[in-house]
Amino acid sequence: MGHTSEVTCVAIAPDGQTVVSGGYHPDNTVKVWRLSDGQLLRTLTGHTHAVYCVAVSPDGQTIVSGSYGAINVWRMPDGALLRTLTLPSQSQVNGLAVTPDGRSVISASGYPDIAVRIWRLSDGFLLRTLTGHALSVTSVAVSPDGGTIVSGGGDYSSNLKVWRLSDGAPLTRLDGHTMGVRCVVVSTDGRTIFSGSSDETIKMWQAP
Repeated sequence: MGHTSEVTCVAIAPDGQTVVSGGYHPDNTVKVWRLSDGQLLRTLTGHTHAVYCVAVSPDGQTIVSGSYGAINVWRMPDGALLRTLTLPSQSQVNGLAVTPDGRSVISASGYPDIAVRIWRLSDGFLLRTLTGHALSVTSVAVSPDGGTIVSGGGDYSSNLKVWRLSDGAPLTRLDGHTMGVRCVVVSTDGRTIFSGSSDETIKMWQAP
């Protein structure tokens, strides 16, 4: 059976054979589908609120999903819930990204948290919290070399920020959108950042 409410997010596993999707309230589920024929493989239940974002680890063995105040970590092969990462404040998790080495997961959270967080994926330990956005952090991406994090926020200025992953240091900000950023992605060669905004534009930036 498919989702019973809006589908909020999708992610494709690195092997290109599996798609993961998240459902809005009251569905609150993560579903795993076979890409070749659209067959539903399994449904993951455990969130008590809408699922706003999903990501798959580079080895394809782990799914992470973000909801209201919590991130769930699931085992891909059987859908077992491995652990739940709890935000200090009950904030909506808007974006997730797993680092290329599969060791960390990066989260973007909304009000009142307004932070980018780096978690150790193996045990859910919170490594560091990055603050600097004025409004909700809406999206997050990691460079292919694992060196930097890019985050987008609802700020009307300074709404794209680049951070060094190793220590969380802010590297630069990218100004140009006139409204909040809704999504970010880094090209596979790591040279270009793409951002989509409520100002109805997509912008391309040279990665620092």
